[in-house]
Amino acid sequence: MDKEKVKIKRLRTIAWALRIAWDIDKFTMFLWFVLCGALAVLPAVALQFNKQTLSIISGFLSGEAFTFTDAIKPIISLGILMVAIGLSARVNSQFVSMMLYDSYFTGMHEYTMDHVQHVEMTDLLKKEVADTWQSAWQDSVSLWSFVEGLCFILAKIIGIIALLVTAFMMSKLIFAISAAYVVVIFIISVAFTGKTRHDRTKDFQDERMIEYYEKFSENHGMAKETRIFENTDEVINQWRKPYERLQKRWFKRQKSAVIRDFISGFGFYAFLIITVGISLSGVARGTMTPDIFLVIFTLCTNLYSTITGTTMAIVRFDFGLAALDKQRRFFEAAKPDSGDGADTPADENSVFEVSDLTFSYAGKPAIKGISFKVKKGEVVALVGPNGSGKSTLIKLLLNMYKPDSGTVKVFGRPFDEYGKDFLRKKIGVFFQNFYIFHSPLRENVGIGAVEDMEDETKIREAIKRGGAEKIVANLPQGIDTLLGRFQDPSGTELSGGEKQRVASSRTHMSNRDVLIFDEPASMLDPIAEMEQYSNIQRLLDGRTAILISHRVGFARTADKIIMLDGGKIVEIGSHDELMALDGLYARFFNEQAQWYDTSDISKGGLVQC
Repeated sequence: MDKEKVKIKRLRTIAWALRIAWDIDKFTMFLWFVLCGALAVLPAVALQFNKQTLSIISGFLSGEAFTFTDAIKPIISLGILMVAIGLSARVNSQFVSMMLYDSYFTGMHEYTMDHVQHVEMTDLLKKEVADTWQSAWQDSVSLWSFVEGLCFILAKIIGIIALLVTAFMMSKLIFAISAAYVVVIFIISVAFTGKTRHDRTKDFQDERMIEYYEKFSENHGMAKETRIFENTDEVINQWRKPYERLQKRWFKRQKSAVIRDFISGFGFYAFLIITVGISLSGVARGTMTPDIFLVIFTLCTNLYSTITGTTMAIVRFDFGLAALDKQRRFFEAAKPDSGDGADTPADENSVFEVSDLTFSYAGKPAIKGISFKVKKGEVVALVGPNGSGKSTLIKLLLNMYKPDSGTVKVFGRPFDEYGKDFLRKKIGVFFQNFYIFHSPLRENVGIGAVEDMEDETKIREAIKRGGAEKIVANLPQGIDTLLGRFQDPSGTELSGGEKQRVASSRTHMSNRDVLIFDEPASMLDPIAEMEQYSNIQRLLDGRTAILISHRVGFARTADKIIMLDGGKIVEIGSHDELMALDGLYARFFNEQAQWYDTSDISKGGLVQC
């Protein structure tokens, strides 16, 4: 990429970041930019009062007429300014940083969480996109670094200009030397900033690996496996590899920073020697008074401290900008969600209509030319061996994945034609890969309908429908029991099957028109699984449902059975029809019959074998 394109890209990122910062908290941004700019001129103003005070003292020492009232005003003013400068240094280094952090670190987290919702699930499955997202999330500090760095850069530039104006008023030669020093150090700072710039994506990858291997000693299950198979040394070796890579990159950046600071320090002493030498020469020749010499010396030290602060501000600004560039490209790739769209079904009787649907993971076909319909009130069993494409198909039905070709219509329209909340209120889903949050059980269930989170009656009814009543009865604080020990060691760990029942209860929080259960009992034994499916079917009450499992026993009472294998529909029909075909479904059913008892499922029991 040529330099012109890089410059344009950086300008775009700066404009984007400023817009985001302004949207997040415009008051804080405006206040601190103005305040820091105003505080930055205080050292230059103090030099003027310092000069005035020294002139009075110099005149007194040389025998000029002097009264105390002549000195009291500039001395008091200088004292007030010095106190203000001391306070402003504390404000600039700590208070401003804290205020900006509170606004822009938290604000960028919220912005990131909101916008990731618009990224296609298909894209998030790609490793490069997932890594960029992880980097964008962990680099939420970048906006704070950018705004803080920019705020300090502008303040330091104002301070440098004020000091150079002061130098110009005292000596044009000193001004020229000071200006040259500022330009040289600024160029060096920018050049070394490029050397310390780095792509945090690699750091995050190695940090994740380091954290993963460090948890081997903390996690009970990992520690057990490590000891049983006596592979502690191998774990340490695997941990050491990313650690050494991370350390090597860190040392490289630190080396550049040390060289930069050394050159800057050397440049200051060269500047100070030249300036002091010229000033002393002027004093010796009588063209410069001692008070002016002392003011120039103070100006040199002020200029150095200001430039040093500018260097650090440039580093922070550049760090934030580099991370923000990745975030900008990631967020701009996300499609904006207007929220507009239809809020009524085009065809109430046609819940799903799938036509010639195909989908691939990383170029590998997962769904191959599938077509079927689900009518209102139908109970459809979607069955097939593991890896046959059942869960993928559900994600396609819910528009979480975009198909390579073919169409999916929901209530007679493509998914994208509806408003973003309409179908969420119509369809309830239990996902195979569910998540139990580290929060009380009532919240884990209530999240299925956030608007009813405080309704204990609905939560308990959902728990009953999900088959989790016995679990709640055995918990120490009932529905208020904290699940998991990630946040609090006193929390309760549930078994896999118990977690599944809690997650299933979440789906029952609202009476949605369509329910989809993807392997809601895979962690239960076959008998308990049949009880769970029988319970679900009993509670449907005429609603449309799609029930998914790799075990086929529950499918007997479904209105329609769709048998998947290798991403294709190999059989479709009722239980009796598919048994008569004597194909894959019949073979699966007969092979699995031994798992169930001889109760009649039509009476709410299990499969008849």
